[in-house]
This record gives sequence, C-alpha cells and structure tokens, in this order.
Amino acid sequence: HEGTAIASSAALRDFYTSVAHWASAHGLLHLVFLRLDGQAIAFEFILGHDRVLYDVKGGYDEEYRRWGPGIWLMQHILQRAFADDTRFVEWLGTDDHYKLEWSDGTREHVTSTWLAPTVRGRAEYHSKHLWRTSRRRTREALRERLSESTIERLKAARDSATALRPRS
Repeated sequence: HEGTAIASSAALRDFYTSVAHWASAHGLLHLVFLRLDGQAIAFEFILGHDRVLYDVKGGYDEEYRRWGPGIWLMQHILQRAFADDTRFVEWLGTDDHYKLEWSDGTREHVTSTWLAPTVRGRAEYHSKHLWRTSRRRTREALRERLSESTIERLKAARDSATALRPRS
C-alpha cells in the first residue's frame, strides 16, 4: 500500500521483524529480492505454506520506478511458483490493477477477531464497533450535506496527499 513503507514507523518495523522471525523459525519465510549490480531495487516479503505463497509486503526503489522492478519481481515469483508446483499465489491486500493483470479474478478473504469475555475484551469490541459505525455515519452525513463538486475536490486533495506519502 502507498505510504506504508516498513521503515516509516518503528511500530511497523517491529511488527514485520517479529513476523519475519516467527516465519523463519517455522520455515515459512521467503524474502525475494531483485538486484541490480548487487543493490536491491525491489523486494517481496512472502509467507509460504502448503504450496501457497502469501505476498505480505513488497516495495521497490523509486529511482527505478520507470522500469517496473515490482513487475519484474512478480514475473519471477510466478515463474518460480509454476516451476515449484505452487497451488496459489495470494497477492494480499486490495485488488490493485497491477495485481489483477496477473490474475483471472479475486477471492474474498474473511478475517475473524476473537476477544475474551473480559472487561478488556468487551472494551476492545465496543471501541472497534463504535469506530466503524462512527466512520460510516460521518461519511454518510458528509455526503448528504456536501455538494458533489466539494466531494470531488476533497477526493482530489486526498489523492494528492496520498501521492506525496513515501512508498514502499
């Protein structure tokens, strides 16, 4: 995702580092690099299990963007997957156009969160439920009150801000 470079936040770096250590200890970690003259210019953080590859995170050096290093790396990963008899390659996250170019469709993934029936568990449930409900209601209220041109200007401003975020 845009703006989610692992190095952009200590919490993200710690999260991915702990996942990498766990996955490595269980034989699930696949770190795939595209290198040019020994320098990594693209990267994919993949977990593999039961002949399925789960592409968790990827990125590339913006200096090489015009040559599409991420696409080259995806091609390599897919070629390797076919050679290794991989059943699925799951490009996790949203259905970005570049992912759909390599696919004949999408599959829905469902996430389930289980919380203990404790005060903390109930508080976490209610805070998440209220946040989602509040966000949806706020968005609906704004759509009712703002003109279409104002909504379009807000979307353009959001897209401009997104484009300025560091990319992975």
